[in-house]
Amino acid sequence: MSESLAALFDAVELVRHPVPGLLECVPLDQLELAPNHRKAIDQDGIHRLAHMLASTGQLTPCIGRRMADDRVMLYAGQRRLLAARASHELAGSPDFEGLAPVTSLIVLLLDHEPGDDEIRRIQAQENAREPLSLRDQQEQFRDCWQARAGLPDADRIAVVCADLGITTGKGHSLRRQLALPEAIRERIAERPAGDQLSVRMAHRLADMHDVAPELTEAVAARVTTGELHDQALRDLGGFVHRTVVENEHVY
Repeated sequence: MSESLAALFDAVELVRHPVPGLLECVPLDQLELAPNHRKAIDQDGIHRLAHMLASTGQLTPCIGRRMADDRVMLYAGQRRLLAARASHELAGSPDFEGLAPVTSLIVLLLDHEPGDDEIRRIQAQENAREPLSLRDQQEQFRDCWQARAGLPDADRIAVVCADLGITTGKGHSLRRQLALPEAIRERIAERPAGDQLSVRMAHRLADMHDVAPELTEAVAARVTTGELHDQALRDLGGFVHRTVVENEHVY
């Protein structure tokens, strides 16, 4: 990370130093979102944030860089921009009576073009405000892991976790989840319901997938209710045996 951008994230050093960049009110039509790992957007949250922006103003600046006189790339502030845009659609609705739509956002304009590592760190800090969905966390971890290729695994996991602001335990968990096929991964949830799979179950399936991929998929496919999920966790060996009995094509 460059020395100038490092100042943005220094919450420990007691020596005062200026933050590089310029604060500016930027019209919404000049703002463009940089690629972001957050794909799952809580619309109720966007509506609440739109009301907050329209009623009390913007308390935290976004982070971006001016690319042209009429174009600013936004690296941090995805939800604020979506909420500001939504305020125009919500104007006049019961919750927005007397509130004017948001027409601009305050942006800290960086004095340099950030590299990929810097953007990942900016967005990791930003996403800590409202955690990403588990699926988006997996994709964020995958990109950062690939970007750190070439390091020994122990160093690599430490650097990736530092980049994303997560514990090494969380990093190891996401890495194990990524070993699973996409069809299984998309069912993993931190609070599973219905046919979803818990993180704990995903870990056990990842261990199985290393040696028996087809069997793993058959076991995961058989977990269709919370009761079956709990049965599999209590006695995975028995659950696997029953799966083989019911599906002779597993092997």
